[in-house]
Amino acid sequence: MERIDFNMDADAKKTALRMIPYGLYVLTAESKEGKVAAATVNWVTQTAFQPPLVVAHSMGGLVSRAALAQGAPKVKRLIMLGTPNYGSFVPVQALRGAYPVVRKVALLDLHHSAEELAGRIFNTFPGLYQMLPAPEKFSGLDLFKAQNWPAAGTPRPPAPRPDLLAVGRDAQKLLAPPDERFVLIAGVNQETVTDLRRQEDQFVYTLSRDGDGTVPLALAQLPKVRTYFLDESHGSLPNNSTVLAAVQDLFRTGQTQRLPEQWTALRAPPVFMDEAAVRSLVPDATQRPRGAAVPDSEV
Repeated sequence: MERIDFNMDADAKKTALRMIPYGLYVLTAESKEGKVAAATVNWVTQTAFQPPLVVAHSMGGLVSRAALAQGAPKVKRLIMLGTPNYGSFVPVQALRGAYPVVRKVALLDLHHSAEELAGRIFNTFPGLYQMLPAPEKFSGLDLFKAQNWPAAGTPRPPAPRPDLLAVGRDAQKLLAPPDERFVLIAGVNQETVTDLRRQEDQFVYTLSRDGDGTVPLALAQLPKVRTYFLDESHGSLPNNSTVLAAVQDLFRTGQTQRLPEQWTALRAPPVFMDEAAVRSLVPDATQRPRGAAVPDSEV
């Protein structure tokens, strides 16, 4: 965690501005209740001269909301960048060893496949289960019931852990409800998994432009929370110069004219991908020797 300097004026600098980055470890390091999250945000607020503005990217927004639910003091405003407030479909792919990042890591492992790494490591992360799509926003399939996850297939996918599925189902209870301090900046018009269905021994994903490439807009937006939009990908939101300028405006006045509060969807038909197609985005060990680098152009 580091101080961010936007060349603010003297009055603006009186309030500490800090970034809480994405990080699974923050919610999972000590307890499923998020006690480390509260300690993190409390450290930020206790170092401020005045009630601080907290800027949180991705899961950092969930960390902040968990801390607020536990009474983190002195937070003047919470600006969330691409926060999966109601989850994302990416954790589904990660838990099954299909997510491209998991598969790239597997290519560096000389002994384990992506499915083995998912089963032994990624499936033990409570944070992934806490970011599964919340039932109140995604009712197509109850992902918190282990029997709804396909157990067969080639390669055989790892099974989610029932105890951690139970932890994930309760994730929304850990978060502070939205209030007038909350602002969301959401990326849009990036090809994003926005739905899934079970088809025999695999999941089939629906991709549309209604999201930032990682978080569907429907799972990011909170009721009655002011939302600003821009055409940007999830990982690039914190580095976007327009976002940084908008954050300065929000810091000073609570609003900005640099980003619109409405967005126009690019015309594009939905794309459907089964898990075999998702896995093919990154070659496996039968196509490329383990330990070999995977060029970004192949992902």
